[in-house]
Amino acid sequence: MSKSIIFLAVLLLAFSVGITYAFSGGGGDDGASSRGDDDSRVAGAVPNPPTDDSSGRMEKERKGKEGMQERARERMAAKARMVYKVRERVLECGNESTVRERVQCRLKLRVKASEGLRHVPEECREKDGEDDRQECLELYDKVQPCRNLTTNDEKFACVRMKLNKTINMSSDPRGCQASQNPAACMALAKEKVHYEAKFKIYNLEHAAEKLMTRGVSNEIIAAFIAKLEQFKVDFEAASTKEEKKAVLEQVRTAWQGFKRAAIAEIKAAKGASEEGEAS
Repeated sequence: MSKSIIFLAVLLLAFSVGITYAFSGGGGDDGASSRGDDDSRVAGAVPNPPTDDSSGRMEKERKGKEGMQERARERMAAKARMVYKVRERVLECGNESTVRERVQCRLKLRVKASEGLRHVPEECREKDGEDDRQECLELYDKVQPCRNLTTNDEKFACVRMKLNKTINMSSDPRGCQASQNPAACMALAKEKVHYEAKFKIYNLEHAAEKLMTRGVSNEIIAAFIAKLEQFKVDFEAASTKEEKKAVLEQVRTAWQGFKRAAIAEIKAAKGASEEGEAS
């Protein structure tokens, strides 16, 4: 009897354990499934990396390439506008539309006086034939070394020497009366004075260019030099002494105006610099 009771008790115990295990969610497969659901929820919280949009990337590359090609064409067009030929000689800044644009082009070159003439002076550009343009450029070539000298006295002495060699003349107007051919001597003397006066105008251009490093704007310098270039053309075209003097008076007035504007800009630049240092 006791054995039957013991056997019945064992059966009841096994049955109760099975029920408890079932209600607790036990079982290997079910547990793995639950953990899998949890993992998927965690993974869903992390955004997926963007897909590789090949078509968009190719379009961007195409536009970038077209932009580079356009910029290259613009540079080539700008270079073509700069090139100016007199016979076989290639110069720059001669094909822009206006005198001011040509001067601005020339300022961008930042040419040192020791490099010689690289731009086209307006009076040479205005000459009718190749021979006249070539002769005009050769005269400028001869006086280029004079721009390297320090003082105006040294520069003008250099120009006189170069012009003497250029026009084969060693005397001044006061000595022409004692020469064998006073008329020819006087004509050469006038030519010498004429070219000296033009070099003085040219020297003012050089003085203005040097102020770019002092805080004077490119716009003011370009506007002034453009005026001087036109004055040289007018001076060359003047047929009487009075007309030439009138042009030189215009040069003097323009120089005084430019100096006032330049000094104002230099002071403004200096003041801004001092304020920056103080702050």
